[in-house]
Amino acid sequence: MLKKRSIKRILTVLFIICALGAPAVAAMDIVATTSVIADPVEAIGGDHVNVIAVADPTICPHMQGDIIDSRIQMQKDFIASADLFFAHNSGMDKPVVMPAVEKFMQTNYGRKVNWTVISAQDWNTPEKAKVFAGEIKDKLVAADGANATAYEANYDAYCDAIDAADLTEEEKSRIEGQDVIVMVWQREAAENWLGLNVVAVFGPEFYMGGQFTPTKVVDDITANPEKYRNVKYVIENMQSGEMAKGIEEALHDRGIRADRVIFTNFPKSLAGVDSLPDVLAHNKEAVTPADGPMDIVATTSVIADPVEAIGGDHVNVIAIADPTICPHMQGDIIGNRIQMQKDFIASADLFFAHNSGMDKPVVMPAVEKFMQTNYGRNVAWTIISTQDWNTPEKAKVFAGEVKDILMAAQPWNADEFEANFQAYCDAIDEADIADGERDRIEGQDVIVMVWQREAAENWLGLNVVAVFGPEFYMKGRFTPAKVVDDIAANPEKYGNVKYVIENMQSGEMAKGIEETLQDRGIGADRVIFTNFPKSLAGVDSLPGVLAHNKEAVMASPATPPASDGGSDSWDTALATGLAAGEESEFCFGDCAVMRVFIVPEEDMSSLTMSARHLPSAPAGIGETENATYQYLEVGPGFGSLEDCNATIEFSVDEAWIEGQGINTTDIALQRYHDGAWQTLKTEYLGTEGGVAKYRAYCTGFSFFAITVVQGWAVVAVADGAVGETTMPAVTTAATASQTPAPETTKATTTVGTTATTVPPTTAQQSPLSLVPFLTAAALAVLLLRRT
Repeated sequence: MLKKRSIKRILTVLFIICALGAPAVAAMDIVATTSVIADPVEAIGGDHVNVIAVADPTICPHMQGDIIDSRIQMQKDFIASADLFFAHNSGMDKPVVMPAVEKFMQTNYGRKVNWTVISAQDWNTPEKAKVFAGEIKDKLVAADGANATAYEANYDAYCDAIDAADLTEEEKSRIEGQDVIVMVWQREAAENWLGLNVVAVFGPEFYMGGQFTPTKVVDDITANPEKYRNVKYVIENMQSGEMAKGIEEALHDRGIRADRVIFTNFPKSLAGVDSLPDVLAHNKEAVTPADGPMDIVATTSVIADPVEAIGGDHVNVIAIADPTICPHMQGDIIGNRIQMQKDFIASADLFFAHNSGMDKPVVMPAVEKFMQTNYGRNVAWTIISTQDWNTPEKAKVFAGEVKDILMAAQPWNADEFEANFQAYCDAIDEADIADGERDRIEGQDVIVMVWQREAAENWLGLNVVAVFGPEFYMKGRFTPAKVVDDIAANPEKYGNVKYVIENMQSGEMAKGIEETLQDRGIGADRVIFTNFPKSLAGVDSLPGVLAHNKEAVMASPATPPASDGGSDSWDTALATGLAAGEESEFCFGDCAVMRVFIVPEEDMSSLTMSARHLPSAPAGIGETENATYQYLEVGPGFGSLEDCNATIEFSVDEAWIEGQGINTTDIALQRYHDGAWQTLKTEYLGTEGGVAKYRAYCTGFSFFAITVVQGWAVVAVADGAVGETTMPAVTTAATASQTPAPETTKATTTVGTTATTVPPTTAQQSPLSLVPFLTAAALAVLLLRRT
């Protein structure tokens, strides 16, 4: 017999052999009808499950009758031996997938399928996705309680991934509130999770008896276009197939630039969308607006200015109409204005316009025609309903409407838009009438162009004794000719008129009124108000418009400044119908600039030139090298006139010249250009009434200085040509016996219409008159050497 110790040893060895040879606990093989179930099963089950999905994830399962058998055959061996079968408790699986699997198992293996049914029927929001995954976790725990701890831990990690796909606060601010049209199966996610504003839904024919088919939505767009004007996205449901292309096209036909995007409900239906958290992230990102600046087309600079100021870095903006002319008068040039900026217009995100006859007759139809003809696109206009902006309060209301539109377009930048709006309002307030200015403006008698009456009367407090307007205003009862007749009939009514106020964008209308007043000894000044930024030099914004108009009618202070009498206000001249290659004249009277002549390279409907005296060198620009009579700013009211041929006529008081101890030919006009003061070709025209007159030539405009450069000015002969060999008498403060000024060695840049020359530093003499002197000098030197 074996001893007990030997028996124990044998039993131990047998136990070890059996233990080593026993198979490990196998992972459960699970068949899921869809990837919606398969993904959380795989994530939560981890190493304890193997799982496949039967249905194609790109198509709704109930629509897969033609392909489901092939899908089963692709994975038949796995299905045949599976441990668990998971399915949805809905019409998604019951019509097609579940019967096909049951038939396959019964026909081939004589087995019935015991389905593990998931009752949760929604998963396209983060909260519902977690509920859906929680039910799957419970089913796994029930089937394999030994691994419950692992399943709980994996479920928690899966919920963390779902939370990570949810909206951040920044994303919420960018997505919420956008108008959308959505496929009805995605309405829950769009409305209750993403916070989108669903203006319409569409669905298949069988949904609600066909009341919400895409065709019905297209009909509603046609009948109620305003309802859809702000639609940003048309949301398809991938598994339902393409349904909304006609909706997208109907919106585009009306200029509504909605994007058609695709939401999905199934993992693995799109590249990179491999899980339910990925499904949520994809759908969220599909309706997240791009973070770049908006390209905005404005009909006028009136709109463009507050858009740019309030939009800041979040907008790029252009204005179409020429700001110097009322938009409805630009029929002849608006096509060219559009062509100048066609690429920007073609791809713009928003189109702003005025809700008035200013834009509707010309600018808006021209833009619409351009877009339709060249790109097959209609324009969806964003309309500014505020129609006045030429007083501070109304300008702020106008800017507030612009701000609200920008905030609606990019709500995630609302705080920045609000801050920029407040800064813009501060600038408007700064342009308002200060306490010290009110006494210099209010109560003055004026005649005003009717479009400016509101600003003149209700803001500036001027006393309007008459208005004038175009022929179509009030059936011609207030034309300038009618005002002239009234001046003749009632001269005492106009005896204290200080200003005749033109409206720049309406063109020159009141010259006859001004002349009639002056013929009667009424010294009224004709001044120009403007309504449009960038219509005059230095008037670049709506606050600038207000400041300009205010300053135009501000009476001089009681005690004049101790200066040479120059004015800091703009002197403005308007010319219309400029022809290419022909000289146009602009006349001034409030500063040293008398006239400007310009030869445009192309026809121009109108051009405004402005000039003003500056009390000192412009800020940030150094003073000229020599004594300066006046600093000036001269330029066009809008745009640039570089590379033009221009002539500037200016004057200098003879007393100033005598006080400097210089000749009349020791004057030059300098232009600040390319970072330096450049001396222009200058001609002395003669002296009359104690004023020396000059002409200078330039190829552009900016800051100018009338300064001393000895011997620089060339005397012009009677026909306007420059004298080359003779020199008429010039006014001089020095006697003939005085020594000429010493020669300077510092170089001066010269710009003109002829070749660059280096001027002498004393009064010019004829080259022929030096020949006898030089000959005598040479003979004297020769005689000295001989002695």
